Amino acid sequence: MNTLPYQSLSPTITFYKYAQQTEVLSNVVSLAVTVAEAKEELPVYDDLSDTLIQRKIASAQRAVEEFLNKDTTVRLRRSLWLTPQRLIELPYGVHDIQLVEQQEFFDASFIETTDYHEVGLDFKSIRLEYMFPTRVTYSSGNNNVEDIFKEAILQEVSYYFKNRNDPNETAPETVNGLSLVTQNLLANYRR
Repeated sequence: MNTLPYQSLSPTITFYKYAQQTEVLSNVVSLAVTVAEAKEELPVYDDLSDTLIQRKIASAQRAVEEFLNKDTTVRLRRSLWLTPQRLIELPYGVHDIQLVEQQEFFDASFIETTDYHEVGLDFKSIRLEYMFPTRVTYSSGNNNVEDIFKEAILQEVSYYFKNRNDPNETAPETVNGLSLVTQNLLANYRR
């Protein structure tokens, strides 16, 4: 007996504006804030907590980037649309498109295409000529981290550092991984 995967009974296809899958191709993600900058903010004067501070920076940077839907440092990414709309949007912030590939008639391999137009200055969208499955390789983020993002990351690092391992303290108040103070700081920068 043949079993069919669960799907809609309707023969219609859903077309997507946003990527159905995105992966980071670069193995190393640079931190937006150095350990020395964080130690000035905390203040910590010895090297005993450097590893802990570095982990807190990475965690705070991830939380800020998820809230903003934007990378704070440069990363190489690849996004995939199996059924793209005519106009597709790239995720995670400032973009530099490097390669656009499409499958023609659901062949197994992607081939490079030039049948598209870039839309936007920093936050790019792509207008496709043909709505075939599309894969886009691009760098996202910025080489120069904006001061407001550094301030938000430092705010979160100090918040995490202050509220660590103290049984007499209540659990820190966060919404979606960020403190309310940081969310208010970044509210105008969210995409």
